[in-house]
Amino acid sequence: MIFGGSSGGPRRRRGLGGGMFGPTRLGGGRIQVYGCAPGCLIVSLIVSVVLTILLNLIIRAF
Repeated sequence: MIFGGSSGGPRRRRGLGGGMFGPTRLGGGRIQVYGCAPGCLIVSLIVSVVLTILLNLIIRAF
């Protein structure tokens, strides 16, 4: 996603790490912001639900 045009406005790019966990670069790479993309949040939520269900099944088995 790019903000601004060729007029020198701030640009937003994915870092070299890529994927969902890589840094986002702002201002031509001078500022790096580490955060979680919406896809990362969805994956995290799904993993959390699956692990909770598995833990409940293990507890009920004993």
